[in-house]
Amino acid sequence: MYIFRSESFKKGLISSVLYNAFAKSIVILNLFAIAYYFGAEDNSDVYFFLINSIQFFVTFIASINDSVLIPESMRLREQGSVEESMNFLNLFAILYAIIVFLVTILVAIYPIELFSIFSNFSKEILIKNLPLLYGSLLLFFLMVICSFLSSILMSYRYFTTPMIISAINNILAFVLIVIFHKRFGLASALIGLILGYILNFYILIYYIKKILKWKFNISLHRLNRHIKRSIIVSQIGSSCTFLFNYLSIYLLSGFGTGVLSSLNYGQRMAALPTQFITVQFAVVSGIKMNEEYARGNITNLKNIFQKSVKILLFILTPIAVFTFIYSKEITTFLFMRGAFDQKSVFLTQFYIKYLILILPLIAIDNFFARLFIAAQKIRISTINQIVIASVQILLIFILINYIGYKGYVLAILFGYLLSVFSIYLFMYKYFQEFQYYKILVYFVKILIINLCIAYLIYKTISIFYINSTLKVMIAAFGYLILLFVVNFFFNLNDDINNFIKNKKLYL
Repeated sequence: MYIFRSESFKKGLISSVLYNAFAKSIVILNLFAIAYYFGAEDNSDVYFFLINSIQFFVTFIASINDSVLIPESMRLREQGSVEESMNFLNLFAILYAIIVFLVTILVAIYPIELFSIFSNFSKEILIKNLPLLYGSLLLFFLMVICSFLSSILMSYRYFTTPMIISAINNILAFVLIVIFHKRFGLASALIGLILGYILNFYILIYYIKKILKWKFNISLHRLNRHIKRSIIVSQIGSSCTFLFNYLSIYLLSGFGTGVLSSLNYGQRMAALPTQFITVQFAVVSGIKMNEEYARGNITNLKNIFQKSVKILLFILTPIAVFTFIYSKEITTFLFMRGAFDQKSVFLTQFYIKYLILILPLIAIDNFFARLFIAAQKIRISTINQIVIASVQILLIFILINYIGYKGYVLAILFGYLLSVFSIYLFMYKYFQEFQYYKILVYFVKILIINLCIAYLIYKTISIFYINSTLKVMIAAFGYLILLFVVNFFFNLNDDINNFIKNKKLYL
């Protein structure tokens, strides 16, 4: 089949971003369905607490894949043999399965007791949602395994395939919510995700075995001292980030009915551009950077790093500025229906408005991490991660106690701002020739231009007394046209201009 084949870097970058956008669009449909049928109440708080906790754990485990296992397996393919690389990854697949299985069994024996300790929900609410607790354990096991298998496919340049496969479980979840929401409640969404991941598992195994001709042998001699040290160093940093993310939902889970759900709605909407564009851009570019560094092509590595970050800043900055200005209208249009009340809209709008501001900062942070992973300077990336996460953990304890749910947003914003400037120190020391300061200057220039465009559009549109939804649509269209006109005449980003003219990305 066309989708199950290896792709070039450029084609894989564009096609995987598009397919990823499609897959994530289905996720958003699920979010809207949950908001419409269930709103923001205690059951949805439990559901989102479980889903977010699983995703934090999966991200924590998957960070080993991106920072150590995949780069090492690619090095083995380049400098050793394909069979060595397969044996190396097989060992960790077995280790993942055993560890996650044991954790799942342990929690399944004492679900109420353990979730009472690791959340702020009352036992009554947890008992009422016992099916969600059990279902989340099975989902956790499946997501860890499927994430690892998808990473393997990506390392072989099958960029699009995991995106298409991941859309399957999201479609199933949406269908089951619509059909069975009255009968099973929020468990219908969980059942859909579980069925989707079971199907994903079989598809991934089938194509890995058929296309990659995978051999399921295991080799122990590759667990050398360097790999063990890299895993430990990587997980120290990931542990700090995980702790901050988990503490956030832990503290907010005891902050009143609907707060955690509203955070989830707002956070997921604000993270859409990151999920649609940044993450996939970083994953595909990261694979290419791994290849270039393994081959010693530092000039190409620098070119990919600089151009990728600038393209993302050009795309994400206007999205952040526009959404910040029209957050109220956007939130009302998307959520003000069904079981979603005015209070929930207000809280969701607050989170969308301020969390959207970190979009460009996330892009810079992501590519810094990818660059240092490609260069096998995991310790440096980890130090930065530990410092930022530690500051955020301290801030969230202080700020949530003093100003409530708003403290989470301030901790996130300050953490990413601090990260962008701390990256400068590391880049100056280890990659001075990459001229990181030019990226910061470019970001400031793009930000100022977008603020001017946004101000002009806002003032012009506010003259007319029209429907708020129509106002946002006209403003978005006008903003987009004006931005591309400015780019055409002043060449803010020549890669974007070249792509519009020639439909090619010169990276």
